[in-house]
Amino acid sequence: MAMSLSIRLLIPCALVSLDKTMFCHHTPLMEVIRTKQGIEILLPKIDFIFKTIFGDEHNRPLLKSFLQAVLYLAEDEFEIELVNPYLQPVEKDGKLCILDVKIRTKTGKLIDIEMQIIHTANIFERICFYKAKMLVEQVGAGESYDRIKKVINIVITDFSFIESGNKGKKGMVSPYHHCFRLYDPQDAACFGDVEEIHTLELPKLPRESDNTAIWDWVKYIGVRTEEDLTMLAEKSEVLRHAVSELYRVSVNEEIRYAYEVREKAWRDEKDRMDSALNRGRAEARAESKALIEQFKSKNEQLESKNEQLESEIERLRRELAQLQQNHA
Repeated sequence: MAMSLSIRLLIPCALVSLDKTMFCHHTPLMEVIRTKQGIEILLPKIDFIFKTIFGDEHNRPLLKSFLQAVLYLAEDEFEIELVNPYLQPVEKDGKLCILDVKIRTKTGKLIDIEMQIIHTANIFERICFYKAKMLVEQVGAGESYDRIKKVINIVITDFSFIESGNKGKKGMVSPYHHCFRLYDPQDAACFGDVEEIHTLELPKLPRESDNTAIWDWVKYIGVRTEEDLTMLAEKSEVLRHAVSELYRVSVNEEIRYAYEVREKAWRDEKDRMDSALNRGRAEARAESKALIEQFKSKNEQLESKNEQLESEIERLRRELAQLQQNHA
């Protein structure tokens, strides 16, 4: 299929007749896919765009397809509903958490999908904290623990942070999808089935498809070229819908403005972290230099004292020799 035909096919019909200049925002975005037609396609991996697409009730088939690719649940569990993404603090001054996308399955299981593009030092603690909050909020004062339903966290990252257990084994490659549960590492006995964490690391996705639905969705979330969008759209009807939806949100002025604000905040945070890192390095260099100068100064003092001691020893030797000569 020719590229120009693919683009026209993927853009919702209502948008095809719009003037091309409407697709170009007045402020050029740095993180976009620029098509041959001059359209700037926003990146699904940006958490705001991810939530806009997968958190929309009208896109429930997309969300369902994604979950079916990632999770190991019975088919009827995927009768899903989107729920309030706000996790209320237990105490009045407690921490309020906002999840990217929060879902409830047919039997009440809770699923949280988080998109992370910045690698923070406490990402493991943050994931565990969100999981714990989702468990705690299910039980009110005086209620029984049997109200607790399984909690599943899906964490998608634009960086690698899981060290594979296959590391160092010949012929083994670190996978991009991990599933974590509570179990005994000695005999693999599971400790109930109340919590589960899935990680999807975009940088670890193989360049070539492994012929799984999960590869398709991870490729979509981390997509970077117009050609890949076309390739995905030709794979299935649901992926065609997902690509079309990405085009739709990309030409929405309000969404683009929010995207720019979010991207600016992300870049400001990255600059802040880089500045802090550079300051830390500069301070470390200055401290190292000061320690080296201090060491040099002390070393010079020791050398001076050593010369004084050698001079004193030499004087005493001469005096001793003179005494021995006089005594003889």
